[in-house]
Amino acid sequence: MGKSPENSTLLDIVKPLAKFIHKLPQYTITTKNLDKQAMAVRDAFQTTQSPMILLFSRLPMACGFTAYQNETEFNLSNPSDFLTVLVSKLNILNKAYDTLLADFQQQMTEAFSLTATVNSLTELRQEISQRYAGLEKYTTDGIGLKAFIIRLQNNKETDIAWLESVAAFLGKAPADKWKANNTSQAEYLLADLSERLKQLAVVHAEQLNADVGSQATLIRIVSEQGEMNQVAYITDDLKNAANKKLAQLDLGSADKQLKLTILAQLMQELADTEA
Repeated sequence: MGKSPENSTLLDIVKPLAKFIHKLPQYTITTKNLDKQAMAVRDAFQTTQSPMILLFSRLPMACGFTAYQNETEFNLSNPSDFLTVLVSKLNILNKAYDTLLADFQQQMTEAFSLTATVNSLTELRQEISQRYAGLEKYTTDGIGLKAFIIRLQNNKETDIAWLESVAAFLGKAPADKWKANNTSQAEYLLADLSERLKQLAVVHAEQLNADVGSQATLIRIVSEQGEMNQVAYITDDLKNAANKKLAQLDLGSADKQLKLTILAQLMQELADTEA
């Protein structure tokens, strides 16, 4: 039995919209980080099989309008306002994944303290690649920091592919399939690994300028009073002198927290001396 002209017309309207929703990335289909009406439009397509109910009831209600009883009422009501809102919500869904990547790009820019010098994804990629090239040789954290540095240096053909590759590493899943836990994991790892990488870069630069036989070591303490950073140039003679001082203090029985407190106090003393 063939379709009625009315149903054929409805299918002509709804089919391309349903196809559009079907092709959206998995991230867009599952995320809750969207405009509420856009999510309601998305979910209406996911849960409604009848084209008539979808077009005359679920979609208008998702967009903040009352449901239409039938096609006649729909046509007589001049539904341009509803259709305008519907198109705007479909545009939000269409751009949701691009927005996710743009947000991640901004997070990377801020994590590497490049907001004042970088204005595009291409510049971000170039700056990071140049600034941290080769530093994977100077860390033993093979599955964490080293893998992150290598991923930052990847030779993807496009900048977007590069960004997606870094996001996939940090979020433990392709970005177009991210769920809430992937997003939070990527944010946490980006903050942690970028900070460690910046510190490694500082130590490496200091080591290049250090005297022969001297090892540059970055000591960093963060407290409610702020951050304290100090680069120590350690030689064998200084190690021996430090060991003699430690022996005089008799710290063999001191627990870990006491030793950390002593280190923090020494750092504070250094900060006060240089102030």
